[in-house]
Amino acid sequence: NLETIENKEFTTGNGNEYSPRWSPDGKILSFISNRKADSSDKGKPQIWLLSISGGEAWKLTSSKEGVINYRWSPDGKSIVYTTREALPEGVKKRKDKNKKYKFDFTEEDKGRRRIQIWRINIKTKKQERLFDGDYGLGQIAVSPDGKEIAYTTNYTGLPDDGMKTDIWILNIKDKTIRQLTKRWGGEYSPRWSPDGNFIAFTATNNPDISYSQSEIFIVSADGGTPEMITEDFDRSIGNIKWDITGEYIFFTVAEGVYNHLYRINLKTGVIEPVLNCNNYISQFDVFHKTRKFALIIESKDKLPEIFIYDDTMMEPKILTEFNNQIKEYRIAKQEVMHWKSSDGLEIEGILVKPLDYRNGKRYPLIVMPHGGPHGRVVNTLRRNVYSQIYAANGYAVFLPNFRGSSGYYGKFDIMNRKDLGGMDYQDIITGVDYLIENGIADPEKLGVTGGSYGGYMTNWIISQSNRFSAAVSMYGIFNFITDFSNSYIPSFEKNYLGDWYWEKIDLYLERSPFNYVKNIKTPVLIIHGDDDPNTFISNSKEMYTALKMLKRKVEFVHYPRERHGIREPNHRIDLMDRCLKWFGRYLKKEPEAYKIGDTLCVNGLKLTVLSVNVSNVENENKYIEISLLIENNKNDINFTVNSDFSLVTTDGREFTPEGLKLKSMQKGMLLKNAVFAIQTEGEDHKFPLKILFKIPEGEKNLKFKYSKFPLINIENHK
Repeated sequence: NLETIENKEFTTGNGNEYSPRWSPDGKILSFISNRKADSSDKGKPQIWLLSISGGEAWKLTSSKEGVINYRWSPDGKSIVYTTREALPEGVKKRKDKNKKYKFDFTEEDKGRRRIQIWRINIKTKKQERLFDGDYGLGQIAVSPDGKEIAYTTNYTGLPDDGMKTDIWILNIKDKTIRQLTKRWGGEYSPRWSPDGNFIAFTATNNPDISYSQSEIFIVSADGGTPEMITEDFDRSIGNIKWDITGEYIFFTVAEGVYNHLYRINLKTGVIEPVLNCNNYISQFDVFHKTRKFALIIESKDKLPEIFIYDDTMMEPKILTEFNNQIKEYRIAKQEVMHWKSSDGLEIEGILVKPLDYRNGKRYPLIVMPHGGPHGRVVNTLRRNVYSQIYAANGYAVFLPNFRGSSGYYGKFDIMNRKDLGGMDYQDIITGVDYLIENGIADPEKLGVTGGSYGGYMTNWIISQSNRFSAAVSMYGIFNFITDFSNSYIPSFEKNYLGDWYWEKIDLYLERSPFNYVKNIKTPVLIIHGDDDPNTFISNSKEMYTALKMLKRKVEFVHYPRERHGIREPNHRIDLMDRCLKWFGRYLKKEPEAYKIGDTLCVNGLKLTVLSVNVSNVENENKYIEISLLIENNKNDINFTVNSDFSLVTTDGREFTPEGLKLKSMQKGMLLKNAVFAIQTEGEDHKFPLKILFKIPEGEKNLKFKYSKFPLINIENHK
């Protein structure tokens, strides 16, 4: 409620809910959810409706393949949506049968199904297929009179065909289609003018370069040559929306490490800022009856919240407080920095200082190049969360927006074309030098990590310089020929290097880290997802194999089910734990911290702490039971319970066990002060143990010690 600033929860379903939209009269809230209406529901994403006057949400659609996208008709009587073409029942049964008997196969670039456009009546639930569609149909927009639908398509549905994307118009009454845009390059985000006479859309100013500056175009809804209306505005355009009067188009603008809100007067062509708040505006909408704006804004110390703004306000007014829990945490200071590259060009980036930063003290530095390369780092907390974790562990973190990053000006956007690993590398290295010269970074404790193009830059940096003491390469390019041959976006290399590898193979070799693998001396932890279709896992496998043969310090971890990026929560926890250990070992020279589940190997013996359980056994004392597995490599096993095993507190005190529980013993029986000498007679042997300790009062961060091995953290007990 805008007057009382009260928030009300509308849905409590058992599934994911997204894409909320109001009906034109504001009486119904629609959304997509995969919640199940009953036991027969297959949980496909469907459109649900909820009356603002109260009651339960109800399912509108029952599309066999689920709803992808949707829009209300202007009269509020129906909804238009897209869905994937359903297989005929006979074909589906045959495919299921073949899969059951493993008579299955995958044919590359075949088996795709069209994306169709349907319409459903709100009252009767009667639906009709408006358009059989094609494989690449994407965004849709309904005209103000409800008679036509603008849609985008790249025709094939293949990720590599974005440059082929055009805008088409579907006439709902006679089901005919006509092509609206025919220029080379991708056209996106069609938006009808309020009178329905024009369509605005975004496209790059250079149609031959997919990462050149994004502009706003306008074309007559009847067709014709599109007009670029932001040609003289040297910034990249984001989301666009028409003013209800048709006088203005409002749009977000990427400006360095921020996103701002602008408008263009369509009569005069004047472009001016609506809101420059040195924060990041990710989404916005315009109130139809007024020129108030609803915005999602985030900043360097606050997570995204919804704000309202108009030109009578000094600053946006916050409406939500969804992220109040952030107040419980200390946030490391992050600031915008500028420096000159080796050719004198000014470069911008973000510096996240260690949590307890002190002037005059040098800190280990972790450099984090971003992906893209036509991406950028922004001055927000949410998008730099890994940096905050490093900062909390005593590192300074450097995030450079090297040339070729988005968010600056048109020439800068494409400045690294045909020069990957060239001046963008110099931009990063000169930034590191700047931090050293200013007394922030320790030149003997430099680390680097990044994913995707950031992974490429990590691989490139350590192949060109031995200044870095540790690296974590995440799903990055190692060999441009390998990457081209396996990626589902093979045009990346052509777009950035300028030619196919069979035309300029020397260039592909010259700019590939694998060509300099013998130079790599930096210890490298390599991370990848098993199902990455973008930078295929073969990149990391080739790097690992080469470094292993060269006897370099290298580890390779890959995660099941992960595609381009590591997203599953438990995988992310594991990833960050490994990164902190890696940088701790090689930058801080810390002893390796082991945890429950890790296997330690020393002189032919292996130790794994399997689990830790806490219980009240007697006299309200808390006891901790540690289950572990000792494995040998054809060596005898010897230990004494009370002298070889102990609990270690944070201040170094050691506590001996209450006793040893063997699997064969009955509950409550303990073996104390026992000496074990197990002769394995040259065979491998596994020896499970359970050791019981009394927990020292007030101690939480305990470590388990077996005299032959490093300490193991068991801090998760309660």
